Amino acid sequence: MYSYYAQVVQIIDGDSILCYVDLGFYTYTMVVLRLTGIELKTPSDTEEEKREKKAVNFLADKFKADNHIIVETEALEHCIRADIIFDGKTVNDEMEKKRLLRGTIPDLAVIH
Repeated sequence: MYSYYAQVVQIIDGDSILCYVDLGFYTYTMVVLRLTGIELKTPSDTEEEKREKKAVNFLADKFKADNHIIVETEALEHCIRADIIFDGKTVNDEMEKKRLLRGTIPDLAVIH
């Protein structure tokens, strides 16, 4: 497991955020992170659209006052999956507890 300090730059959708990540030794990178264990389906009906909008609003409210986070990730395969730690709590778990998302489906997206 790897941990990095980061700043949220933009919320892309309910399960992806753009972050400015501190890699250490004055090295930084901008990267899209996908939240581990959470996968939004492409909105195909009004129920899915409402769910995604709630997830985006939850993330926007979460990072409104302070956008500094800790990113925890493991070895990568085809996209960067991460647990987001904010105020000592895992944002991924909070979103699942609030039932903002349906849960996990196989990840087929490639993000570079």
